[in-house]
Amino acid sequence: ELILNGEYFGIYLLMEQIKRSPGRLDIDKMGPMDNQFPYVTGGYIVQINRADDAGWYSNHAGISNAGAKPYFQYNYPRAESISPQQKSYIQSVIDSFETVLKTPGYSDFKSGYRKFISTGSFIDFMIMNELSKN
Repeated sequence: ELILNGEYFGIYLLMEQIKRSPGRLDIDKMGPMDNQFPYVTGGYIVQINRADDAGWYSNHAGISNAGAKPYFQYNYPRAESISPQQKSYIQSVIDSFETVLKTPGYSDFKSGYRKFISTGSFIDFMIMNELSKN
């Protein structure tokens, strides 16, 4: 909320777009020919948003919005340049991660969620979201 000299100016949100670059999010650059292992594992950025851009619905119901399925969108590579093989790969990885989270062994050190994420980075992400009340 912005109040200046006792006058209310509204609510403002300041944030930075996540982008791939060495000084920001240092993930591999993907090209349209990176379709075979290990290149297809490259660097991806996906986001959960409204179903108004190219993307896909999760195979699993979310925990909010009365069990609606999250809608994932391609952010990097962009929807118009991501190859079908890359789409298939990233969808299968995210589906596998979500499937593991729904199993009783989700916390297993070898077959659980740890094989999909960096636990330290995930904890940092959650702390920042909680501190900013995101």
